[in-house]
Amino acid sequence: MTRVKICGITNVQDALAAVEYGASALGFVFVPGTQRCILDEPDLESMLRSIPPFVSRVGVCMSASQIPAGILPHIDVIQCYHPNPQSGDIGIRRWLPSFRIRSEADIAAIGPVLETYGATSYLLDAYHETSPGGAGVTFDWSLATNALQRYGGSLVLAGGLNPDNVSGAIAQVRPFAVDVSTAVESAETPRRKDHGKMRAFIEAAGRRG
Repeated sequence: MTRVKICGITNVQDALAAVEYGASALGFVFVPGTQRCILDEPDLESMLRSIPPFVSRVGVCMSASQIPAGILPHIDVIQCYHPNPQSGDIGIRRWLPSFRIRSEADIAAIGPVLETYGATSYLLDAYHETSPGGAGVTFDWSLATNALQRYGGSLVLAGGLNPDNVSGAIAQVRPFAVDVSTAVESAETPRRKDHGKMRAFIEAAGRRG
């Protein structure tokens, strides 16, 4: 079974709907200046508390220092685009080193980071000039296949996935999990998810291409 992470969650209604539809993980963005950053949400702690057991709460950041110390106890996994294993305030939480991919050279750069972390899980996203993630663009999935063959472990595939292409991506790459944000956004309400699109994506990820 391929797990699904719904990223860019900003409110409890979307969070609980994603869980109901079968999401294994929810992503909460802590990168200032980005569209889905939740640092200023007044009910952030209660939203994180509302997530039921066995659903991972993922803090998405460029540095663990972006996640407030009071919020860290409610974060299960730190997804970091510029990992810093020397951060002293993360306790025993799992790290998910994340990489923006353009070419085989980017795949080669994964190894030293995984070795530094002792990590066996990693996320591959599409490179974008102005966005660290959630840009809604794809990359060459053969590079993800190469990474999995080279490093093994649990690969999370992100970048431009949607209900129409996720089944094929899973069939080609065979990732541990897939990650979506832009493709399940509401067209009418900024920073909100479209519940029908979330359901469609999770159902499509359950099918084999």
